[in-house]
Amino acid sequence: MTKPTRSFFGTVRKNIRRRARAEITITDPPRGVVFEQDVEIITRDGTILRANVYRPEQTGSYPALLSAATYGKDMIPAASRSGRGKPLQYRMAANDAPISISAWTALEAPDPAVWVPRGYVLISVDLRGWGTSDGEPEPFGPTEGDDIHDAIEWAAAQPWSNGKIGMSGVSYLAISQWSAAATHPPHLAAINPWEGFTDAYRDFSYPGGIRENGFMRVWSAWQKAMRRSSPSFRRNQKLHPLRDSWWQDRSPDIESITVPALVCASFSDHSLHSRGSFEGFRRLGSEQKWLYTHRAPK
Repeated sequence: MTKPTRSFFGTVRKNIRRRARAEITITDPPRGVVFEQDVEIITRDGTILRANVYRPEQTGSYPALLSAATYGKDMIPAASRSGRGKPLQYRMAANDAPISISAWTALEAPDPAVWVPRGYVLISVDLRGWGTSDGEPEPFGPTEGDDIHDAIEWAAAQPWSNGKIGMSGVSYLAISQWSAAATHPPHLAAINPWEGFTDAYRDFSYPGGIRENGFMRVWSAWQKAMRRSSPSFRRNQKLHPLRDSWWQDRSPDIESITVPALVCASFSDHSLHSRGSFEGFRRLGSEQKWLYTHRAPK
């Protein structure tokens, strides 16, 4: 049996230190930014979604970046007497190098301190039934795509908008981009899905036809803790062992998407996003599409 090398033990110690210290710096909210919280967006069926909007102080017409998820637009680094607390996800997954985000950065969402000073409006939306938005939740369901479609068209009609709305974000914030783009919002200019699966059955719940019992349990418990009345995705996973119509409703028509797309596909999250991200890029109907890949946490 081969003995572990010193480099192996060094890597283990390094990863333990990263998880314990979470090498991340939380900076103050950016200056020159107007922050509007819980802005109401009325969907086609009358349900009210709520969004946080970050925009330049100077009056003008700007492009916008929109993200939407179930995790809560207000889940930002918590304030404490000693400063801003470090988000849990940065302790769970080590990064290759120290990173920095602003205190307004929501979970897996674009950072207002990066985008607003560059002339963008940033919109972070709570999906139906999550955070401060009304309605009943339907994780990965077709209603989410329709709701984001309506949010995009709402954003395009605002006085600060130039009518061009893009989308960006990681994981659920990437999955929601596939769903929204497949509904063809007229003012969606481009998408940037970072590591988001495209087939809830093959990529997430039954990879290779085998029921996933690891991350699914953790994720489902987290969802339940965030909203106790949430439908159990884990229960539906067990009720639908075959790729029936329930799963097909949670797999958007990727081939029909034609907007420009920059897709990030990671080699570091197999049995979750890797397959779906590469498949999403391959199946995209967009004439302008690019693929960015990496093999480690970023």
